[in-house]
Amino acid sequence: MSDARRPAPTANLMLRCVTRLITARHGQKGKVARQLAAECGRNWRSLYYWRMKYRKFDAAGLIRKRSDRGITRVYTPQQLDLISQAAKRVGRHGDVAREWKRLALGVGTFETFRFWVRRLQLRPDIAQREARSA
Repeated sequence: MSDARRPAPTANLMLRCVTRLITARHGQKGKVARQLAAECGRNWRSLYYWRMKYRKFDAAGLIRKRSDRGITRVYTPQQLDLISQAAKRVGRHGDVAREWKRLALGVGTFETFRFWVRRLQLRPDIAQREARSA
């Protein structure tokens, strides 16, 4: 798969897959799940996860609404500004670890810090948007 992210599946697609999986004959569910997963470009485990959400919350469980998607829940806008400045200084392997130690933010993990450094390198405008939303 390429670096581009796959689009999120629509609730309609998820519902169709779940109903086909539920109505599959006993002993055929694994085969049907793999076939449906190949058709919609997902992992077969996703279909079982969708089925679990459908059984727990009905069709409403398949609707994904995240108003906070892409917004950090770990760092404050001030810390994100510091990470943005650090992202400008990172250029080679090992620089991220140096900046992580230098800033010593006290929250989040190294992997979270690395994720935000890389994200801010690709999209520097995110830091300003985060500061406005706070």
